[in-house]
Amino acid sequence: QFIHSFWIGEGSLIGYVLSRMFSLPQAATIMGQDAKKQTLVHYFIDFSQIHLTCVSPIAAKLFERTFNVQRNISVIPWGIDQEKIVNQNDGPVRPIDILGVGSLTSLKKYDLFLDVIIELKKELTQLKVILIGDGAEYDQLLQKIQRSDIAHIVELRGSLPHQEVLEYMRKSKILLHTSSYESQGYVFMEALQCGMYTVSFEVGYIPPSAKSFIVQSKEEMVSTLSKLLPSQLNFDSIPLKSMEETAVDYLNIYTEDVA
Repeated sequence: QFIHSFWIGEGSLIGYVLSRMFSLPQAATIMGQDAKKQTLVHYFIDFSQIHLTCVSPIAAKLFERTFNVQRNISVIPWGIDQEKIVNQNDGPVRPIDILGVGSLTSLKKYDLFLDVIIELKKELTQLKVILIGDGAEYDQLLQKIQRSDIAHIVELRGSLPHQEVLEYMRKSKILLHTSSYESQGYVFMEALQCGMYTVSFEVGYIPPSAKSFIVQSKEEMVSTLSKLLPSQLNFDSIPLKSMEETAVDYLNIYTEDVA
């Protein structure tokens, strides 16, 4: 028997109480904002008694700093569901140059996304950009697109079903991700599996590959994209960890802690 709670919050506190009551081992997975947001719940949990796991090294380090936890955290990113995400590569021609996917919130910085496109437009006039997602900043971003004279380049598609998003990925060259924070950022895995390149800040879990570009500023983001887009790109999938491998990693934790 084993208790596994997701997110460091109320669920983990309940799991912690039950693990103390019934002398059961507990694992708790740090999933997202819980890596940097401290609440009253955290004062009632002795993290030294829990096997902590996280979906990226960045989130693990942030959690350690936020909660002053000096112990090893197992990094176990979510793997790819190979049956759902298959790269149907139709060759070197992809009609969409840049794709953005995510919630239209301040955290994702899609205002910066549009600033990058505005700069790129000065050099590359034939861009085709699609932004998929919905959120509080939808209207604000739409107004900026119209005001900045890039409506013929950038399309806001709103929220779409997951399989439709994957279809867009298979038609796109580069995922531009301007978010200031991601715990894992599963969108990186999906994009690479669909044969795309990725350009982002150092956030989440980005599998190291020749197609993954991590930048430090807007200027470097623009520069990287302006070099990539005119290049001859290949759209082969990057081999990635599977969801089955993720399950095995967790089973190993359960087995070790029970033993």
